[in-house]
Amino acid sequence: MRRVAVALVLGIAACSPVTSQLPSGNVGDEYTQGTRSAFQDVIFDAGLQLRTGPECEVTADETGLDCTGTTLDGRTAEAHASGGDNNDLDAARLTVRVGNETIYEGTVSHILEAADEQGGDG
Repeated sequence: MRRVAVALVLGIAACSPVTSQLPSGNVGDEYTQGTRSAFQDVIFDAGLQLRTGPECEVTADETGLDCTGTTLDGRTAEAHASGGDNNDLDAARLTVRVGNETIYEGTVSHILEAADEQGGDG
């Protein structure tokens, strides 16, 4: 029974939504978490929900982050963040696409600030 519990815990730990290579290069923890949060906020603000994801990976040149997920209606949702140094979300540009449609292009910080303002109105 212990072996099953240990295997289950190890299996769950291996299914992290953020890959083990994060953070890396110019992409730090704040950049990673900010991008993931902004991606989720954009999806929610569009009236959609993610069934899976976001799963994020540092880009090959280690200067950006690519995230993917699937909406409840089965469409692919993708986000790409680039620009800025390490944790500079003011300079980080974000593009979010659902299916073939771009639903957001702007800064990561703009989305996070809007979410903070909405949360503060409650």
